Amino acid sequence: MIFDAPGFRARIGQGINARVVTDFGCAFGTLFKKGAVVVGRDGRDTGEHYARSLISGLNSVGHEVYALGMIPSATLAVAARELGCAGAISITPGAYDAPWSGMKFFDKTGQALDGATFGKLLTVYRSGKFKHVAHSRIGKFKMDYSCIGRHIQRITEIRAINLMDINRAQLHVVVDCANASGAAIVPEFLRCIGVRVTEINCNLGAEFPHSPNISSSSASALGKRVRKEKADLGVLVDADASHIALVDNKGKALSIENTQIMCLRQIVKSDSKAAKAIMVEKGKLSSLRKLAQSLDIKTRDWPESAKLKKSPVGILKKNSSIAAFNSQGGLLYPNGNVTRDALVNISLALSDLTSSRLPLDEHIANHKN
Repeated sequence: MIFDAPGFRARIGQGINARVVTDFGCAFGTLFKKGAVVVGRDGRDTGEHYARSLISGLNSVGHEVYALGMIPSATLAVAARELGCAGAISITPGAYDAPWSGMKFFDKTGQALDGATFGKLLTVYRSGKFKHVAHSRIGKFKMDYSCIGRHIQRITEIRAINLMDINRAQLHVVVDCANASGAAIVPEFLRCIGVRVTEINCNLGAEFPHSPNISSSSASALGKRVRKEKADLGVLVDADASHIALVDNKGKALSIENTQIMCLRQIVKSDSKAAKAIMVEKGKLSSLRKLAQSLDIKTRDWPESAKLKKSPVGILKKNSSIAAFNSQGGLLYPNGNVTRDALVNISLALSDLTSSRLPLDEHIANHKN
């Protein structure tokens, strides 16, 4: 098992199994004593099996559970906050391939557990001393079908997103969600903001058609479909809908850095503060750093691989930073969501694109010049 706040990951059947998942549910419910817990999962075959185990553990220590099914972690973060829950748990190993699974833990604000709180959770888990309750206090679980709408509504309220420009542009986008949790929300979100959508690999719960992570081969396949459909662009989403990659109107994959630059430009347009700063993964995303410098924005190193004693949002606030970027395509923008969220990336990038009213390939080339 690989422990790294806010969760852990392991190979299925080796470091993680139903007993491990149940015990972590008991530990989480013991540590966070009051309130319901939101539970969701990504698209791996074991997800439903582990979700039942997790719900059983939480119920046994007296917590009600909102079971959201196959859903991105970012949606869980919104639901935890807006439903007034004790926290949320996502059954996902993040950016790992199909033989892996894991869990991510979130507090009542929807933020990922910081290193100190995750350490307390591990202590409870390893002790095995869980506060099981009498039969009359066993928790129940219920579905919540409003979570997708809540999440979409939250994104459309972000000041940095220009919904009018996006709607006016009448874009045609091809979306590949790897048959994973992004399929539950990304196509619907795009249609809600006036985008015509062609779905590929958006069969929620089907087998992964390719690596669940962002890869050059899946971007290449998406590019061919973009050309065939004569679409404006393509969007590739990872298994947990926390990272994206874009393909332009000619079928060419954009570099992660170019996508991040689009998001940064749009964030800066909406932020009128005199003193701005962003955090960038140490030693990487050099073009993003240069753009920030040209816009008179300070850059600070983002401790991407460090064990975080504070929550990522707490680190941003401490350093007076408005956003954090990593080289895998992740963006943390607390004005949008308190965890990495593909919807935030997509909507910021589309806002930047439609502001120029150019095709995506020309838009990128124009800014390079």
